[in-house]
Amino acid sequence: MSELIYNIRYIARVDMETTTPLTTRSGEKNWVSDQLIYRDAFGLPGILGTSITGILRSLCGEGDATDEIFGRTGRNDGLRDDDLSDDGFGARLMVSNAYLIGKDNEVVQTVEEYMRQRDYLSDMTVIMERDHVRINHKGIAEDKAKYDEEILPAGARFRFELSLQGNSEDDIFWNKLMALINSQAFVLGGGTRNGKGQVNILKQYTKVLDLRNSGELEEWLQYTPNLNQGLKNAKDYEGNKEIALEGWVNQNIQLKARDFFITAGIDIPKQDYEGRPIDKQYKTEKKFSYTEGYPKLKEEPFVLLPSTSVKGALSHRVAYHYNMKAEIFADQKGILNRIQEHKKKFQEDIDQWKEEMKKTITQERDITNLLTNGTSTEISTEANRVFTAYSDEQSLAYQQFEAKKGELQKELNSLKKKLNEAISVGEDNPAVRQLFGFTDEENNASARGNVIIQDVYLSKNEVEEKLFNHVKIDRFTGGAFNGALFNEVTVTTEKPFELKILVKEEALKDFLVREAWEAALTDLKEGRLPLGGGTMKGHGVFEEPKN
Repeated sequence: MSELIYNIRYIARVDMETTTPLTTRSGEKNWVSDQLIYRDAFGLPGILGTSITGILRSLCGEGDATDEIFGRTGRNDGLRDDDLSDDGFGARLMVSNAYLIGKDNEVVQTVEEYMRQRDYLSDMTVIMERDHVRINHKGIAEDKAKYDEEILPAGARFRFELSLQGNSEDDIFWNKLMALINSQAFVLGGGTRNGKGQVNILKQYTKVLDLRNSGELEEWLQYTPNLNQGLKNAKDYEGNKEIALEGWVNQNIQLKARDFFITAGIDIPKQDYEGRPIDKQYKTEKKFSYTEGYPKLKEEPFVLLPSTSVKGALSHRVAYHYNMKAEIFADQKGILNRIQEHKKKFQEDIDQWKEEMKKTITQERDITNLLTNGTSTEISTEANRVFTAYSDEQSLAYQQFEAKKGELQKELNSLKKKLNEAISVGEDNPAVRQLFGFTDEENNASARGNVIIQDVYLSKNEVEEKLFNHVKIDRFTGGAFNGALFNEVTVTTEKPFELKILVKEEALKDFLVREAWEAALTDLKEGRLPLGGGTMKGHGVFEEPKN
């Protein structure tokens, strides 16, 4: 760490609005939800400063320059005292918690502020959740993969502050941090690869104080971290807002529904549709609005196309195209037969080795008889001959056996690897692991995905509903199956919408992975990859508009 005098204070204050649901997970659960979001002492949602610091450090990348700003622990950390190093140092960047913006653009930090606003924040205490289920390559739910989580709906606003102790050499890094906050890659909380945590920067004020100037020094001494008090003489950030997208590729596509679709269908037995009870309908979700000066859930919900539905469909299709391009097919009987042949060879070699051992035992018995009945000269001559022949034969047989065993084992491992690749699906597929991440509990390994897909919200005014009635026919009587008469409400829209996709360039370096990903996107744009539920009934077909 360089020994410098830090006589400059960089300060930034940021107001942001969530454009997709936020899940700052608390690690707690209750009878309503499997995962609850973080809430402060007043029961209001918030974002911890550690979460903001973590994403900024991740986007800045590894290196000494990043360490200089964010600090680091000793390079030789360990559990024993003699492994510890004293070359660690603290951070120069300080990041506050992001507090909820309530009535009249005022954040809630203290009891007094909460008491003034609590009547306007009742919607913030409502628990809303998303259901999730992981679908395997057979099109059914995986075991123990059905869960739900609490979310904070889109539209909530937060304010936080950053301050950096530095000098004039830190101007470049500070501007980089300001650009990172404005980028599409700046996402907060959990589930960011599933489209959550996207934010829109509403205001971003910056201020730089040179403590060598007596006036600015006095201003710094009078500085307060109260986020409800403005920064004097602060300026709007007007820097480069695209620098943070380095290393990422925008692959947004326009889609239009060819027919009807239904996503995340839920059971609502008591709701009526034109006077008739319905069993299942499309997923809707509300957003927060500040049109009345405080956060309030809009009365009219939005039709939701969850990014998880898109991500799951793309994941399975990417695996299909990768296996096809790599010529890895499900029918691998040839490999299985060769594995059985190799196992048979192993057994034959083991049997041969046992025979060699029997011969050795017989020779040892002959020597023992000779020692008992022969003369000393005969014993010496014959013993030397037998022992020499036995040693040479044993050594050669052992070497040949080990060499053959090694070759067979190497080929067997290669065949097993090919077989595993052939039957690999989901997170076991190389392309899926590279693009969408994986969790390998057996080997204690994991990696997050390199694809970010945003949720799609459609206004109720933009969609048209359609009721479908269904009945299961009894094959024996030809009549309706008892208890199998049901209906569902789907939607369609004439208006195209944009599906926002962000991909890390590094994930597309492998030729086969890139080819599989592009082929999957082409299938989606040309209507060969349906989304949502009821796809086997023709629902969920989207395609890119002709123009």
